[in-house]
Amino acid sequence: MATIPLISSRAVARGNGWQIDHVICRSGPQNDSYEERHERVSIAAVVRGSFSYRCDAGRSLMHPGSLMLGNAGSCFECGHEHGAGDVCVAVHIDQSLFEEISSSSAGTSRFRFGLPSLSASNELLQSLVELGAYDRRPTSGGGAACNRALRARGAAIVGAFGAGREAEAW
Repeated sequence: MATIPLISSRAVARGNGWQIDHVICRSGPQNDSYEERHERVSIAAVVRGSFSYRCDAGRSLMHPGSLMLGNAGSCFECGHEHGAGDVCVAVHIDQSLFEEISSSSAGTSRFRFGLPSLSASNELLQSLVELGAYDRRPTSGGGAACNRALRARGAAIVGAFGAGREAEAW
């Protein structure tokens, strides 16, 4: 009998410099946390479950509706001390694309997340679901339309940080 992995990820959309994944984690209190690394800039919306998240920007308790923020190249750790499993929709952005987005919206290409997480608005969560659906719609324009949507949403969140505002701008 095959063993089910603790973490599984399935790409639901991708374009030049970005990818959106549906991520399922089956870890629980019985599993030790371990250090991982963000290979790309990551923004993950928690859809179900709760877990602790630690990164270079701090610690946070993640729950449905929160956004996990990760800087490219930074290490992080997730733990499920109080419950088993979670589901996230994760947007991974190449550093060069993120620099372009942050340069135009925050005024610097050297922008880095200074917080481990944010609370997401209902509009943001709906936008992430819609982004994931673009490549499955034959008339949507596929990657180009999704790429434009990703750039707009990315610019909004970086702009919110750059201006010192809350995430409702997303």
